[in-house]
Amino acid sequence: MIVDPISAAFSTNSTNKTTENKSHLSMEDFYALLVAQLSNQDIHNTVDNTEFISQMAQFSMIQAISDLMKQSQAAYSVSLIGKAANLLVEDAAGNKKTVIGVVQGVNLENGVASVVIDGNTYPMSSVREVYDASLLGGEE
Repeated sequence: MIVDPISAAFSTNSTNKTTENKSHLSMEDFYALLVAQLSNQDIHNTVDNTEFISQMAQFSMIQAISDLMKQSQAAYSVSLIGKAANLLVEDAAGNKKTVIGVVQGVNLENGVASVVIDGNTYPMSSVREVYDASLLGGEE
C-alpha cells in the first residue's frame, strides 16, 4: 500500500482538531450562522434558499482553494530536500541572522511546513534563496 505523505499530513483527523485556527470561519460556523438566520427570520420576509446554496458553494470553493494551497506549499517544501538554502531568521534575542545550509528534511505539522537545516527547524517563510547544494563547496 502506497501512502502519500503530503496528503497524510493534511488529512482531517479528529485528533488534529484541538489546535484549530479560529481566525477563519469553518463550515460548522457557517452552518451555525445559517441555523441562527433561519430560526430568527421574519415570517413576512423569508430568505431566498438559492442565496444559501450560493453561499455554501462559495464557502466550499474557498475551503478547497485553501487546502490546495497548503498541499502545494508542502510539495514545494519537500522538493527542497537536498538543496542548499539561504534563510533569514531571528535568534533568541530578536536579532536577524542568516543561516545557510543543505535542507536535510521537512516537518509538516498542522498544515504548516518547516525546513530542517543542521538539525534545526526553520519556518518556510524564512527561506530567501534556494540553489544547488554543490555550490556550498563540496556538500551534497
